[in-house]
Parts: sequence; C-alpha cells; structure tokens
Amino acid sequence: YIPFYYHLGKYLNIKKMIEIETGAALHSCSFLKSCKSIETFLAFQSKKDDFFSSRFAYKNIKKNYKGDFDLYYGNIKDNNFEVKVNKHNWDLVLFNEEEMSYDSLLFTFSKLWLNLESDGLFVVNFVNSIDSVKKCFNNFCKIQNIKNVILNTRYGTGIIKK
Repeated sequence: YIPFYYHLGKYLNIKKMIEIETGAALHSCSFLKSCKSIETFLAFQSKKDDFFSSRFAYKNIKKNYKGDFDLYYGNIKDNNFEVKVNKHNWDLVLFNEEEMSYDSLLFTFSKLWLNLESDGLFVVNFVNSIDSVKKCFNNFCKIQNIKNVILNTRYGTGIIKK
C-alpha cells in the first residue's frame, strides 16, 4: 500500500504538506520521491509508551527530500505543535494514526481541517481496517457535508477535498 503514495505524488502539484504519525516516514518519503513541488513539510510523531526513535524518520526524509522540513516529536495538543500547524494553510494532510480514540481523532481532524487550504486534500490511512478511524472519517465527512472517496489499498485510504 506504500506505492499508492508514490503514485499520488506524481499527480499532485502541491507546496505545503503535513504528515500526522510519521513513524519511519515511509508514506511521506514515497510521496516526496515523486512530488517535486513541495516547499514546506511538517512531520509529526506522537510520543508513545513504546520506544520510537525519530532518527529513522529524519534519515528517511533527508534521503528523499532536499528541502527544509520540521520533524515534531510530542503531543498533538502541544502548544508548540499548534503554532507550527497554524503557521500555514496546508495543501495536503497525510494522516496515519492507528491508536487514537474516536474523540481524539475527531478533534485532530477538525483542527487540521481548519488549516487545510481550499482545494486541499486530506488523506487518511486505515479507514477500512480500524473501526475508530472508519467511524470518525465517515462522521467527519457527514459533519462537513463533503463527499469522500475510499480506495481499497491494503488498509483502506480515504480522501476528501476541501
């Protein structure tokens, strides 16, 4: 399912991208490999109980993206992260969260939606495989009165356009 992001990048001409739950940055790196128009990139990884080294993501991004980027490691509700998110209207949001509760997902979707550029894309992974993500994604689309597209990638990828 990672090649999907590479192919998506071939067809988009965007300048500002944010990724939520970057992990080792495999999704964003696949995208960045084919999309050469990115000027601003913010990667977010939440602090979790299990060990996660942000060095994996940093090295992978550096290898695939030659521009400046910011890798934020913390809590989605941190003031510092909120300042970074509010700094731009994003053209693309890649969302890869697997473990958030429904309420946290809805809060995060709403927060990111406010900072999504008109005609921006919100791409959500795991919409077919994780019930809380599926419910939240569908309900969020109803609340915003927008039509979504769900692609049958390995875990299901939902896309909405603002």
